Amino acid sequence: MEGITDKYVNKHGRLPGERGRHGLGSWVAQDTRPEKKTPRPLHQLRAWWRASATPRFGQQMVDGLLERCRTAGSAIRHG
Repeated sequence: MEGITDKYVNKHGRLPGERGRHGLGSWVAQDTRPEKKTPRPLHQLRAWWRASATPRFGQQMVDGLLERCRTAGSAIRHG
């Protein structure tokens, strides 16, 4: 943040105001954020979620939640 503030001062001859500091902070946060991962297809995500949830919560719990979600989705679509 210091480096970008120094550049701002050199360009504008003054410290940034509140809006400017907010904008610079957002820019620095975006600039230093790691690249996003390549998105996976939904069917792969569902398989991974199920595989990771089943050992932790049990097959019955995962299947029950899935059925409740399907029922709710159907009610919304046909409601």
